[in-house]
Amino acid sequence: MGIVHNLKVFEYSRRSQIWGHFDSPNDETPSILFQLFNTAESMKYLKSIKIDFDLRDNLIDRFFMDSTITHSSWASLDRVLTGSHFPCLRHFEILISVTAVINHLTNFNEDSFSNTTKDRFKTSFSRIVASETINFGLPVNVSRLPMGDDFFNSFDINFDGIPSDHFDVYYGDDGYEIDHEGDFESLDDEFVDSEEEEYDDES
Repeated sequence: MGIVHNLKVFEYSRRSQIWGHFDSPNDETPSILFQLFNTAESMKYLKSIKIDFDLRDNLIDRFFMDSTITHSSWASLDRVLTGSHFPCLRHFEILISVTAVINHLTNFNEDSFSNTTKDRFKTSFSRIVASETINFGLPVNVSRLPMGDDFFNSFDINFDGIPSDHFDVYYGDDGYEIDHEGDFESLDDEFVDSEEEEYDDES
């Protein structure tokens, strides 16, 4: 992150679909984000961080994200972001949108999933939660999609509309690729979109 020390807004998206299900035990999102922000450079302009999980899966149950939400790197990221390198950080949000593709026999409770996810993330980010200067957001949206003959028709993968002036970092098996031109050439389904724009503190 030291090469974009004047960054103001950072957004990271983690997507999965039914044919590439979310593998929580092997999800590297927490480690990736910790490595990105564990920098010796001061990020004195960074005001907002958003982490977006947009997931669909037919293997979902109450602890579907168990390994991800209990990953030790979250607590390490919490310590880094509340340190001296991020003096202007004011907004930190983890947005989780999950669509459970299930049949009528599946024992899945949306409220239990939502509450468990919130509780464990809050435990991992205890310093940010307790901070008087950082606004912590953790919306969790869970919906059910009954499995039927036409459930594949409901999938809509669309990466159009990504602004060309974004500073993009894509993560793939071979490491990081930085694209200063903003062209979308995804190496994997994990990518980072960040842009330098003013953040409205009143919103």
